[in-house]
Amino acid sequence: MGHRARAAQHRDPRTGRYFAGAGSPFFGPKLWWADDPDGEWTQASGVQLPEGGDEALQRIWVIVPGERDGLLYAGGDPAVLFESDDNGESWRLNEGIWQHPTRGDWQPGGAEPADVAALLPTVVRVITGTANLREGPSTNTSIVGTLNNGQVVYVQGVNAAGDWYRITLPEDGTVAWLFADLTQVVSGEIEGLPEIAAE
Repeated sequence: MGHRARAAQHRDPRTGRYFAGAGSPFFGPKLWWADDPDGEWTQASGVQLPEGGDEALQRIWVIVPGERDGLLYAGGDPAVLFESDDNGESWRLNEGIWQHPTRGDWQPGGAEPADVAALLPTVVRVITGTANLREGPSTNTSIVGTLNNGQVVYVQGVNAAGDWYRITLPEDGTVAWLFADLTQVVSGEIEGLPEIAAE
């Protein structure tokens, strides 16, 4: 990465790929990735704001995994969100957030990280050896699948007590419940998720 100083680093637990936001007064902020942090780093493409605008990209401050394989989100200043579908090699601006009618109220002087973080999808990572997926929000219901340590899933909602998460597995569409204490939030917020009744 040469003269560019590394900023906050992130490692995608699904692929092991490393990311680093970096910047310089001359070239501005860039996003780099590497499968081996001690090896060669490659600059990701598409991390830029539309040309001709009044705002300039200041920095990338957070990178989180999305709800399906290959999907990543990168949030930065000023109140911007980028998305990648190829494990972080190329990125595109999330136009919905960039053109959001209240976006101007998220400033002035630069966005607070919570502004964009609240708009990210809620994704959790399994932090135990194996987590059973249940048919309903209880250990008394049938097991419909398992997740291994480090796997991430998109949370759609919670039960009334807030201690079980309703998820859908992207690979086969299985709807299941995951016990909250077996996970760690890596993106978005649990608070505000819809309450979903067990069927």
